[in-house]
Amino acid sequence: MAGPRGDADPMRPNAAPPPCPRCELVKSQATKTVINYQKSHRRKVEALRAELKSSRQQVQRLQGQLRFYRFATKAIPAAALLGGAAWLLARVLRRRGAAGASAGGDSGGKAVAAAAAAEGEAAVEEEAPAQA
Repeated sequence: MAGPRGDADPMRPNAAPPPCPRCELVKSQATKTVINYQKSHRRKVEALRAELKSSRQQVQRLQGQLRFYRFATKAIPAAALLGGAAWLLARVLRRRGAAGASAGGDSGGKAVAAAAAAEGEAAVEEEAPAQA
């Protein structure tokens, strides 16, 4: 039993109808359309890759800023506390230094004042006999 293939022309083994010029034109248009879609798809994919790359860079930048701000929120209060403690310590030391200097300076200052007063009295006594 010979099937449809047995009856086929040996020049056309698949028994397809001969291509018409109009069909070939449609096929070439379809091929061009597919190629255009592929190009468009490639462009879209490249644009998305570029956007993804820039987004990743932006995320890295923002993460760096976030790390800095997190560090700053911890470091600034600590620095303020240390600065306040240093200011209080300096203030206490200045008061102690001033109190020690004034205590030591008062005894020395009293001696100087007493010597100046004695000289002043001696000068007044010398002027008094000269006037008489």
